[in-house]
Parts: sequence; structure tokens; C-alpha cells
Amino acid sequence: MTYYDPYRRGPRSQPTRTLTLDQIQQIEATLQELEQEAAKWKELARKWEAAAKEEHQKASQLEEQLQEQQDKLLQAQEQVTKKETEQEAEQKAIIEVGQAQPASPAEVKGDIARMQAHLARAQAEYENAKQRLETRFASLLDQNMMEFLRDLLPVLDNLDRAIQHAPADQENEGVKMTRQMFLSTLDKYGVKPIQALGRPFNPEFHEALGTMDDSSLAPGSVAVVEQPGFMYRDKLLRPARVLITPDE
Repeated sequence: MTYYDPYRRGPRSQPTRTLTLDQIQQIEATLQELEQEAAKWKELARKWEAAAKEEHQKASQLEEQLQEQQDKLLQAQEQVTKKETEQEAEQKAIIEVGQAQPASPAEVKGDIARMQAHLARAQAEYENAKQRLETRFASLLDQNMMEFLRDLLPVLDNLDRAIQHAPADQENEGVKMTRQMFLSTLDKYGVKPIQALGRPFNPEFHEALGTMDDSSLAPGSVAVVEQPGFMYRDKLLRPARVLITPDE
């Protein structure tokens, strides 16, 4: 197969590069892998869009609940103000018509104190409800984000396999750059790889697949990382799958 460069000076019939059948097959295989990766990205984008819509609905429901609590608090405040105004008007009317003695200051203070206590309880209930709803919303958002990020990690695994199993004479700079951009994007959202190679095995962050002899490492150390692990902020997103050196 012969490729021609339309911008090359000279006769158009002059070939610029000839590809072997193996090279053509390698290019076709690479294009097929890229198409598969693009399809996975589209599916993940669709899932993320659906999750975002669901979170928006949940946020709207929480806002409605908070607004309801705030309305109750305003009603309680209005009741206190109304009660104080009614008591002042009643005392003034009694004094003006001279029908009876006004209520004692102690009685007025008692009524106001009861209304103020009712208002304080309403304010406390509002703040508690607001805190519970905010905590619940943050927890749900965190869980959905972790599920979405776990769905992205297999894409990174496929990029690693593409680099690892590529022929020695094939250029992988594009795949390597894509992998680095992918890691940078994950890091921006708080996802960081677990440093495991050569370190003591930790069952909280590592999943042992087997053992492997390595005299350069201490017993019970990670000799090979079969699949990298990741943390999302302070939470385990995925453990690192490793081979460890045997214990003495």
C-alpha cells in the first residue's frame, strides 16, 4: 500500500511511504482499540449525566425540606411578635376603659417567656433539620462520586495494558499522553494512586493475589503490583492487587 503527500513538491505519483501488511494490521488494531475506548467514554458520560440529574432532583427535594423548616421558624417568630402586640394592645385598652386592672408585669413576662421558649425550640429544630439534610446530601453525593470514579478506573487499566502489550517498535506516545492526562484529571478530583511497590503489605490498602520471591525486599513486602489501587480523598476507592514476598 502506498501513501501520497498532497503537499509534497514534485510529481504526485512519487510515493512518500510504504507500509507493510503487519504495520497496516497494527494500525487497524490500534484504531479499533481507540473506537472501543471512545464507546466506553460515551457510556460513562451517559451514566454521569444520569447521576447528575438524580443528584439535582435530590438537591431540589432537600431545598424544599429546608424551606419548609424555615417557614415554620418564621411562623413561630410571627406568633411571638403577634402575641406581644396583642398583649400590649389589650393592656392599653383595659387601662383606657378602666374596666379592670391590667395584668401584672409578672404575668406579661411569663407569657413572653413561654413564647420565646417556643421560638427557641423552633429555631433549634430548624438548625438540626438543616444540619441533618446537609450531612445526608453530602454523604449521597460522596457515594455517587465514588461509584462514578470506580467506573472510570477500568479505562485506566486498559490504557496500561495497551502500553504494556504494544509491540516494541510501535510508538505509544499518544497512549502515554492520554494516560497522563487521565491521571491528572483524577488527581484534580481528589483521586490519588496508592504507593505499594516495595512497601510492607497492608491489608487495609492492598489485596494479596499470591507470593513472589525477591531477595532485595524484606519479607511481607509488595514485590509486584498487578493492578494499581487508588484513594478518593481519605477513602479507599480500590485496593492495590499485589504479589508479596513470603514471610520468613
